[in-house]
Amino acid sequence: LLVTNNDEEGQQQQHEQEDDDAENEAARTEAEVLTKLSNSKRGGMGKDYSMRRDLLAELLHEFRKRKWPFLVAPYEADGQLAYLANSGAVDLVVTEDSDLIGLGVPTLVYKLGGWNGSSTANRGGPMFGAAASSSSSHLGTLLQRRDLGSAHGIDLLDFSDAMLATMFVAAGCDYCPNLHGIGIVTARNIVKKAFHGAEADGKYARRNEPVLQLVLSALFNQCSKDTRKQLFPLDDPDKKAVRLAYERKFLAGLAMYRHPLVYDPIQGVHLVANDVSDGNESQSANAGRPTFAMDEKILMEYEPYRELVTKRELLYEVIGEPSSPEIAKGIAEGVIDPRRIPNENDDTAIENNG
Repeated sequence: LLVTNNDEEGQQQQHEQEDDDAENEAARTEAEVLTKLSNSKRGGMGKDYSMRRDLLAELLHEFRKRKWPFLVAPYEADGQLAYLANSGAVDLVVTEDSDLIGLGVPTLVYKLGGWNGSSTANRGGPMFGAAASSSSSHLGTLLQRRDLGSAHGIDLLDFSDAMLATMFVAAGCDYCPNLHGIGIVTARNIVKKAFHGAEADGKYARRNEPVLQLVLSALFNQCSKDTRKQLFPLDDPDKKAVRLAYERKFLAGLAMYRHPLVYDPIQGVHLVANDVSDGNESQSANAGRPTFAMDEKILMEYEPYRELVTKRELLYEVIGEPSSPEIAKGIAEGVIDPRRIPNENDDTAIENNG
C-alpha cells in the first residue's frame, strides 16, 4: 500500500480533528453538568439527591458504554479508595480531601481543579510543598507517600502510616473534631514526641506509657485555655465525662483510618481492611506493608483502642454494619442505589433497580 504525503497529511488532520471533537465533547459535557448544578443551587436544591442520582446514572451509563471499569463504594468512600490503592488495584487517587493522606494512599493527585468550575488546583499551600503550576485549572498536586518527608511546610520525616493517621485525627478530621487550639503543626509535634519519645528533642528516652495515652494527654494539656476549662480538673466527674467523650471520638476516628469497612471487587466480598478483630490478621488488605503490623502493635498498647479494633461488634458500631454480599455487590456495580437499599428478602429488588 502506497501512502503519499497528502495521505499522511490527511490522516494527521483527521486525527487532530478527532482530538478536537473529543475535547469539545468533554467541554460540552462539563458545561452541561455545571449548568445543572448551578441551576439546582439557585433553585435552593444544592443538595438535591434526585438530581445527583440522575447525573451519576448518566455517568455510569457512559462508563458501561465505553467499557471502563468502575466501582461505587458500598461503604465509606475514603476507606474504599485507600483499600484499592494500597492493594494495587488502582495506580493513583484523585481527591479534594486531605484525609486520603492520613489513610496512607501511596499516590494522590491532590486538589485537581477544573471540573468543579473553579481553579482549586493549587490550594495545597505550604503544608505538603505543593508544586503544581497555576497556569491551568486542570492541574493538581502529585503527592506521593514516599515524598512526605521532603515537604518544606511541615516536617513529616520518619512518620509512619500510624503516625499520619493519629496526626490527622488529632488535628481534626471528618470522623473527629479537633480540640480548639490544636492545629496541624501542634498535632504533628505531639504525635512525633509521643511516638519517638525524647528523640524528638534530640535526646533518647524509653517510653513508659502507651503512645495513644501520651497523645491524648498532650492534646488535653495543649489545647486552648477555654477548652482546658472544660476538661480539668482531673477529679471532676463532669470534666472526666467530657474527656472520655472526646477520647471515644478520637479512637473511633483512628479506627476509621486504620480499619475501614470495604468491598473487594476481585473476591466479590466485603471485609474489614487490615482486620485484627478476633484474630483475623490474615485478612489484612496491606499484607505487603510489613510496617502496618508493627504500627498497630504500638497503637494497641492502649487498651481502649485494642478493645475497639479487636472486638468485631464494637468495631462495627464505628465503621458500620456490612450489607449482605448481594447488596454490596449490587451497589459496587452501580445496580443498586445505596440510599434506596432494597429489602434483602425481596428477590426482585436488585433486578428492578437495574
